[in-house]
Amino acid sequence: MRVELLTVIGLVACGKVSNTDVDAQQADAFDGPVIVSVSTPTSLEAEGAMATIMASVHGHPNEVLKVSFSGMLGTYGPPTSLVTTDAAGNGTVSTTFISGMLGGVEAGVVTASNAAMVNSVPKQFGFQVIALARYGQATAFGASGQFGQDNLLGQTITVTAAGTLKKIGFISISAGPMIKVGIYADAGGVPATLLTQIPATNVAMGTNEIALASPLAMNAGTYWFMAVYNTQGNVGSDQTAARTIRFIAEPFANPLPTVFPTMTSTNMSGNFNYYLVFGP
Repeated sequence: MRVELLTVIGLVACGKVSNTDVDAQQADAFDGPVIVSVSTPTSLEAEGAMATIMASVHGHPNEVLKVSFSGMLGTYGPPTSLVTTDAAGNGTVSTTFISGMLGGVEAGVVTASNAAMVNSVPKQFGFQVIALARYGQATAFGASGQFGQDNLLGQTITVTAAGTLKKIGFISISAGPMIKVGIYADAGGVPATLLTQIPATNVAMGTNEIALASPLAMNAGTYWFMAVYNTQGNVGSDQTAARTIRFIAEPFANPLPTVFPTMTSTNMSGNFNYYLVFGP
C-alpha cells in the first residue's frame, strides 16, 4: 500500500494543488482519512491580506473528520475544523489565511484525523506571499521637523521598481493636526501633475499609513510627496543631509491643486519621514 506525497513548495505558479495519485474511490481501501486536494490562491500580499484555503477530504461515509491547517508566513482561522463526510465519504473544509509581515513561499500543511485518531498522510501546499515595498523615509528619525499650517510643502521620493501604490505613509512626532497629502509627478525637478491624494486625515502619533481608495499603478521614477497641515505638524526629520524642498502657500481648506503652480518657493532641509507603500 503506497501513497505518494505531492510536494508543492516550489509550485507557486498554480492556484490549485490536487493529489491525482489518490482519488476518492482509492481512499476507501485505506484505514484512515485522505486529503484529496487543496485549493489555494496563486499569490497574495503580505501584511494582512486574506485568502480562502479549501481542502477536499475523503473518509468513511458519514464520518466526522478533524482537519488542521498550519504554515509559516501567516495564520489560519480556524486552524482546525470538523467536517462530516457525506454518504460517499466526501467532504470539504475551508479556512482563512491571513498573511504576516514577511514575504516568500507559504509552505503549508493540511492533515485530517478521525475519531479513532487515525491520521491522514500530510498534504503540502504552497503559494507566493509578496512583501510590500516602502520607498522614502520609513524608518523613524529622532528629531522633529516642524511644518507651519497652510503651506503645501514636500520633497521627492524615488521609486525604484514599478508597482501599485497602496498606501501613503508618514511618521509623526505628535498627534493632533490634520494632514492632506498629494503625490505629484516630477517635471524637471519640480512637482507637476497631481497623481493621487488622501483627503483630510487626523494624524496619530507614530507611524501612519493611509490606504488609497483607489490603488494606483505607477512606474519607477521620481515623485513629489506634498503635504499641508491645518495646524503645525511635527513629522520626523533628519537634518544631517540637505534636501531641496518646494512649497506654496495653500489654505488647508482648499482642494489640492491638480497642477502644481510653476511659481514655487524653494528651500533646503533634511529628510522627512514621508514614504510610499507599494504592492504588486
